[in-house]
Amino acid sequence: MHDRFDRKGKLFYPFQRENEEIERENEQIQRKNEQIQRKNEQGHFFKERAMNWKEVCDHPDLRDLPFKIELNERGQIVMSPAKVYHSMFQGEIAGLLRFFRKEGKILTECAIRTHKGTKVADVAWASNQTFARIKDGAECSIAPEICIEILSASNSDSEIEEKKALYFSRGAREVWLCDEAGKMAFFIPGDKIKCSEIFPDFPLQLDIEAK
Repeated sequence: MHDRFDRKGKLFYPFQRENEEIERENEQIQRKNEQIQRKNEQGHFFKERAMNWKEVCDHPDLRDLPFKIELNERGQIVMSPAKVYHSMFQGEIAGLLRFFRKEGKILTECAIRTHKGTKVADVAWASNQTFARIKDGAECSIAPEICIEILSASNSDSEIEEKKALYFSRGAREVWLCDEAGKMAFFIPGDKIKCSEIFPDFPLQLDIEAK
């Protein structure tokens, strides 16, 4: 075997370079494993610890996550991923609300305090009077007049029924549901209605085709 020299003139053998590369790869793997472990520990921490909504809003590790975050009745975080169509429907609904009614405030990802934790309506509409009462809080102490949920395949019927009941218990006048095909459904406490009483011209079917 011929002797070889590195760029600094130091003698080395081919197997030394191979060993050094293996060591570097092992170090990188170790760092990645440590990062994964930290994330797992954080996830376990958030699942086990009771939090309030202000703590959720202020926690640096919970900012800019591509998830919808809510709290259950034990103060534990519940996350659900948001797909592209979900964001699209949020924008379409918000735009139509403003088109049909100039007054009032439109809220997306509207956090509402309930007796079963903090629930987050995908879109909400609040009158100016209601908004004046909730605008300074980390979460709404009362529900806006309209709370809207954009459904996904992961939502169970019981989950949605519970959310409707919780929004109504906090003062919502109407709850709207938008399914994955853009079909709208409108509810008042104890009943389903053909169209919104507050926004009677709101379409029953959202246009989901790009134009």
